[in-house]
Amino acid sequence: MANKEKGILHVIGETLQLSDKFRKREFVIYSEGGYRDKFIKFSLIQDDCSKIDMFSEGDTIEVSYELDGRRWNNPQTGEDQYFNDVKALHIELLEDETPHDMSGDGEDLPF
Repeated sequence: MANKEKGILHVIGETLQLSDKFRKREFVIYSEGGYRDKFIKFSLIQDDCSKIDMFSEGDTIEVSYELDGRRWNNPQTGEDQYFNDVKALHIELLEDETPHDMSGDGEDLPF
């Protein structure tokens, strides 16, 4: 089961060609919550790099994601290193969830 996070699309990064066979793109969403605001970086890999193209910075989105981690053994030192990644699986545009001020006195109505 995938995790989900809602937020405002803050930064869209460029697609990086990291090797002949590997492409990666990152984006960041901003979300308020808990004891401090959160900036969460997600990654897209390979053919999924274009999934963010239909969105713009400032859009309110929901990201389905999975956590990934791996171990890498450095051949020079023999030491293990560990890497984590937050992989975006699906991105959905949400309707504007900002509450609108409905407290007007009605004097600006055309009737």
